[in-house]
Amino acid sequence: MTLYHDWNQLLQQNPRELKFSGEKARKQIEEEQGLNNLLFKLKSLNFLEVSQTPISVFPEHVGNLDNLTNLVLRDNKLASLPSGIGKLTKLKFIDVSNNNLESLHDTIGNLHELQSLLLSVNKLKNLPDSMKNLSNLTIIKIEYNQLDEFPEVLCNENLKTHLAEIHAKHNEIKNISKSISNLAALKVLDLTENKVTEVPGELGDCTKLKEISLKGNKLVDRKLLKLVDQGKMKQILDYIRINCLKSNDKNGHDGGKETFHEAKARMQEARRRRRSASRSSLEEREAMMETVNILGVKQGDHRLVVATPAILENRKIVCCIVRNVDFTRAGILKKFLALQTDIHDGLLCGKRKNATIATHDLDKISGNINFDQRPPSKIRLHPLGRHGEMSAAELYRALNDEAEAYRKEKKRNAYSGVHKYLLLLKGKQRYPCLTDSSGVVISFPPITNSENTKISDTTKNLFLEVTGENQPTCKKVMDALIHGMLKAEIGEPKTDDHGGLKPSHLDIEPVRVVDPEGKLYVVYPSKVDLLFDDMRVLREHNHE
Repeated sequence: MTLYHDWNQLLQQNPRELKFSGEKARKQIEEEQGLNNLLFKLKSLNFLEVSQTPISVFPEHVGNLDNLTNLVLRDNKLASLPSGIGKLTKLKFIDVSNNNLESLHDTIGNLHELQSLLLSVNKLKNLPDSMKNLSNLTIIKIEYNQLDEFPEVLCNENLKTHLAEIHAKHNEIKNISKSISNLAALKVLDLTENKVTEVPGELGDCTKLKEISLKGNKLVDRKLLKLVDQGKMKQILDYIRINCLKSNDKNGHDGGKETFHEAKARMQEARRRRRSASRSSLEEREAMMETVNILGVKQGDHRLVVATPAILENRKIVCCIVRNVDFTRAGILKKFLALQTDIHDGLLCGKRKNATIATHDLDKISGNINFDQRPPSKIRLHPLGRHGEMSAAELYRALNDEAEAYRKEKKRNAYSGVHKYLLLLKGKQRYPCLTDSSGVVISFPPITNSENTKISDTTKNLFLEVTGENQPTCKKVMDALIHGMLKAEIGEPKTDDHGGLKPSHLDIEPVRVVDPEGKLYVVYPSKVDLLFDDMRVLREHNHE
């Protein structure tokens, strides 16, 4: 909802979301000489955005909006944040990027529910110690500020459970805190374009770390610098874990004077011990790793998706088959469906704008599959969860009507379920669809699957499809889906020689996408897919 001049009318509407942005907002601020105090009587608000305005001071009254969960104040002229922000104890998301902030008030430490804090493009030189209380903080972005030291407060043990991403590129940071080893959940560390010269071995203790960016730093370790320039993520992390010294390696002698050769010998021995321990632990980890087994397929037995050139100009596709799944165990099917929803709502799929997942019971599909685009009236399917067959045009109209009714009922510009994806098809003359060899429509991306191929607790083999704007994105989404399935133990359980359960596994059969003449477009999984550090990939021989 956008702000109106009639504030009293707005108060009566009890809005949950309010956006005040751009040229109209600027003019209204000038007319009213700041933000109208009636704004801070909208106690029903859980989302407030005030952006792209000339405002330099935000009122203390913001503390009255105690139901806020999301506060967006980006692209303004704010020099500070009010202490009243500490009263917003339900806040989960704050974006104050692109302002003139030089410091943060200590009361920010009161926001115990805060998960995402976006502070990029400001003038911050440090972060307050009170931030150690943000025990639910998951993502912090502090790029393009004036930090000259790695914020020690971010390495506090209180943050170790959830803090997964630290984005701090384009600062003046000279070091990486050795206390970073506290961050057990850290997955992403971006220190691009800083002044880091050495990387502490303690960073290798962050076992979940998958992405580290150190480009643009003057690293004294030339081999590490070369790996960083090449962008070889796994090699960078392995090198740090094996070769970068920890503080106890540097200071763990008796305090007397060391000769150069003694110091060199001590460091070499420390590296040797770490390499030996690393090899031993790697062998143990591999024995306990989840496994993806890529099945060999005899020549001519590949399941094919035949995609027309017309559809491939607008939408790409990647597919594969998962054999021997087991949905009979309690909660597994529900977990699988939740996994798809999480990936759809995440950054990769971008709420289906970038890519869409569809899953089918393979044994309900006849022969090979055709991927094409048709006029909406020419696509007839039995949509998932609907009572009968209808055209894509009829389904689109029905969903639109439902979305409008929901919007009126809730009195907000929000949609639930599949309705929020309708805009992705608005104005299009032809819709994508997948049909099997009998002509049955099994999928209408990005909206729905067919009831005909719906998976259930009796499903043993899956056909997975990902369609989207480009092939690399489709592959990344499929990688994420299979990785999540492996962790969710979707595969049929196997026992070892002693009757114990083996680590989770999946049997994947590659699927080829070809054009109508049979020319190969893509095969998944290929040798460059499913490259994860926490699982093994075994490949059977292809009989071709």
